Amino acid sequence: GPSNKNYLLVYASKDAQSKQRAYRPMQQLESSFRPMTEADRVAARPWSLKSVAYQHGSFQELARQSPLTNNPERQLRLVNGMYAGGEPQEGQLIKIVE
Repeated sequence: GPSNKNYLLVYASKDAQSKQRAYRPMQQLESSFRPMTEADRVAARPWSLKSVAYQHGSFQELARQSPLTNNPERQLRLVNGMYAGGEPQEGQLIKIVE
């Protein structure tokens, strides 16, 4: 592998048929290994959850500032247990993604 490192991939499955179905995709995955670029490193930056005091209407604002790209307001509502709707009390701690 990259930098003369060795990697061990174990092809394991619940049964022989599953393993046979997955064999070709696993080989394709294995052949895709390459060194990470600087752009890869930036994109791989981990997200973290942070608690902040809720301010009226801030789910929409927090969604605009969030690194989440697929329905960020819905995802923020989900991690805060408010997916079905409603608003937290002002000042109540909510989770955001940074």
